[in-house]
Amino acid sequence: MDYNHRGSRPNSSRNPITGREMRRTDERDRRNRPEGVPALNLGRLGDVGVDVSGTPIEIAPLDYNLKTPNSASTISWGTPSSSVMHPYVLKKMKEKNPSDSKVIPDDLRPPSAKYREMYDQYSNDMKNGYKKQMKMPQTEISNEDIDREIERLKIGLEVTDAESDLTRDMMQKTWTKQPYSKAQMSKRADMEELAEEKRRLKLVETVMIDQLSRAVICDPEQNELTQHRPKDFQMGMKKGALRALHNSKVKTSATATENLLSHKVSFGARILSRNGKDSIRQLTGFFFGIDNSITVYEFKTFGKSSKALPFLKRNVYKHLKGPRKGENYTVLDIVEGNILYFNTQNQTLPQTFRESSIVTMKVGTTDNSAREMLLSEAPSLSDKEIEIKRLLYKIQRLSQSQLKRRGIRIFTGLARHFHSLDENGDGKLNRFCLEKSLIEFKLELPTDLQDDLWEILDENNDGVVDYSVYMRTVLGSMNETRHKIVRKAWQNMDGGSNGTIPISTLARFYHAYKHPQVVNKEIKEEECCQQFLNSFSDGVDPGYVSFPEFELYYDGLSICIDNDCDFINILSNSWGV
Repeated sequence: MDYNHRGSRPNSSRNPITGREMRRTDERDRRNRPEGVPALNLGRLGDVGVDVSGTPIEIAPLDYNLKTPNSASTISWGTPSSSVMHPYVLKKMKEKNPSDSKVIPDDLRPPSAKYREMYDQYSNDMKNGYKKQMKMPQTEISNEDIDREIERLKIGLEVTDAESDLTRDMMQKTWTKQPYSKAQMSKRADMEELAEEKRRLKLVETVMIDQLSRAVICDPEQNELTQHRPKDFQMGMKKGALRALHNSKVKTSATATENLLSHKVSFGARILSRNGKDSIRQLTGFFFGIDNSITVYEFKTFGKSSKALPFLKRNVYKHLKGPRKGENYTVLDIVEGNILYFNTQNQTLPQTFRESSIVTMKVGTTDNSAREMLLSEAPSLSDKEIEIKRLLYKIQRLSQSQLKRRGIRIFTGLARHFHSLDENGDGKLNRFCLEKSLIEFKLELPTDLQDDLWEILDENNDGVVDYSVYMRTVLGSMNETRHKIVRKAWQNMDGGSNGTIPISTLARFYHAYKHPQVVNKEIKEEECCQQFLNSFSDGVDPGYVSFPEFELYYDGLSICIDNDCDFINILSNSWGV
C-alpha cells in the first residue's frame, strides 16, 4: 500500500494564540465573488472564536499562553502576562447635609415684580461696569509716547531735565543722581560688610596658622650653641624633665607664639603698576608689633573656594626712599594713602615683579583700633617728613584747582603723552620732558615748587623719574573709598582678573541708556556710548582697555566731583554696582 500522499497538505493546524486545533477552508468551499471585489481573509478571525465543530468559544485573558518562547509573534519577549482587571467599584454619592442648603422659611412670600426689576437693574449695572474696565481706550497712542513710557519704566522715575553741556568731561557729571533708598543702602552695606568680615577672618586664620606652623629648625640661629650646657641625666629625675638632646637653641628670637602674633595691624594694599594684571591683585598686609615685621598675603578665589597665599615673606623691611631711607618701617607708616616700597630680592614673586628691583604698594583701609594700641610705642614723625607732606599737599591742591572742568582729558591725555615720549620703555623721563608736558596741557606750577618737587622725587640724582610717580605726586589720585567702587565696577567686567578687557566688553557693560541726556532724547544712546569709548581709543593696546587706564579715567572724574556720595552714585548708575 502506498502511504505517500502527493500534492496534499494537512487540512488542520493549531492556533498560535489559543493552542486549539483549527481547520483550513478549502478553496472549493469559498463562495464566488464578483470581479473587481477584493478577497477578504477572514479565516483567522473566525478561527479564534469558533471551534472545529463550529461552536463558539469564550476566550478569557487567562487562556492565552504568553510565556516565552511559545507566545505569538506579535507579543514582545519582555511583555509580562496579562492579569484580570481590577473590578470597578461605583462610588456612592454623598448625601446632602441639611445644613448645606439655604434655609428658606415656609411662610416666605416670593419677591414682588418691583424688587425683581431692581435686582435685574443692579445686575446689569455691575456687568456694564466690568465691561468698561476691560474695554481698551480708543484714543490713539503715538510711538513717541510708547518709547517715553518704556524709558520711564527702565529708569524707574520721571524724565528729568538734562544739562546742555556735551563735553566729554562734563557728561559724566550729568548722570542721573538717583540714590538708593535707606533700606536698600543699609541692606547692601550689611551684605558687603558681612562678606568683608568673612574674608578678613579667613585671612587672619590663614596667617596665624602659616606663621605658627613654620618650623624653628629652619631658623639659622638653631646652629648656634647655647651658653649653658644642658643637664645630664641623673637617677631619680622625673619623666620629661630632660628635654634637650643637643647643645643648639630650642627657642630662637624668631620663635613666635599666638600671644605675640596677636599684636598686629591688618591693612589693605594694592600694587601701583602699569601692568593691569598686577594692579588688580587683592592684597592684605599685616604689621606685627613684636618686631616691626611686615607680611603681605594675596587673596585668590578658585571657583567657590578662596585661599590666602603668601605674597611677601614676613620680615623687617626698611625704607627705600624718602627722608628715613634705611630705617625700619613702623606703625606710623601703616596709614591710609601711604606708599610703601619693598625689595624684590629673595622673594617668590611672579615674573613681572622680578624684572624690577622694587615693588610699590599703596596702603588702603587699616584696622584703626589695633593701630591705636601700638601707636603709644611708636616714634613720632620728624619735622622734615611733615614739611614734605605739606609741600606735596600744596602742589596737588594747586594743580587740581586748574582741572575742575577738564580732569578726565588731562589725566588720560597726559598719560598717553608720557607713554609716547618713553622711548626706552622703562617708564622714566627727564625733568625737561615732564615740565614741558605740563606746560603743553596748560598746567602751571611756580618755579620754586617745581625745584622742591624735583629734589624730593630725584633722590639719587639720576636726572630721570618714573612718569607715573610724577603724575601721582603732582595731580594726586582718588581716595580709597572711591577706588573701592571703581575696582568693583571693573571686577564685574573682568571675571578672570586678567587686568585687560576688550573695548567691546566695556561698551556692553556701560549703561548709556540711563544718561539724562539720552533719557531726554538730546543725544542718542550710541552717541553717548561712543563719546565715552573715545577716551580709551588711543590707549597703549588698541582695541583693549587695561585697569590702570580705567583707573586714570576715574581719577580725572574724581577731581570734578567733590562729594564721595555723588561719585559713588555716578558709578552705581553708569555700571550698575
